[in-house]
Amino acid sequence: MKEKLLGLFLTLLLCVSPTLFAQTISVQGVVTDEAGEPLIGASVVVKDTQNGQITNLEGKFSFANLKKTDVLVISFVGMKKTEVAVKPQMTVTLHADSEQLDEVLVVAFGEQKRSSFTGSASVIKSEALEKKQVTNVISGLQG
Repeated sequence: MKEKLLGLFLTLLLCVSPTLFAQTISVQGVVTDEAGEPLIGASVVVKDTQNGQITNLEGKFSFANLKKTDVLVISFVGMKKTEVAVKPQMTVTLHADSEQLDEVLVVAFGEQKRSSFTGSASVIKSEALEKKQVTNVISGLQG
């Protein structure tokens, strides 16, 4: 009798266990900037996986069958990378990363990091450009 009861218990446990452990959710969300505008083309990736998407024209993304313990990593050019725990409905706001933008110099032949630049460079403030009467920005940078 004990063997039959144990066999029945194990069979019941095997049938019920997939539904207990496979707790997945569908996630939908929007990625915005600090002003509340949607970010088109932001990268949304499930942490430590290759599963990812890019936000659409409305800044929206969606995933099906994510674990409740998953974390999303959201990034966009010029913004700080953000990690958030998954929820069924999400709104994620990315903040500007001003440090990242300070490290790039625009030179005649592309871009370089400040640490690898060996030439001379000068900083032009917007007030100096406003005082000049020019037809385009490149003319304002000459001289």
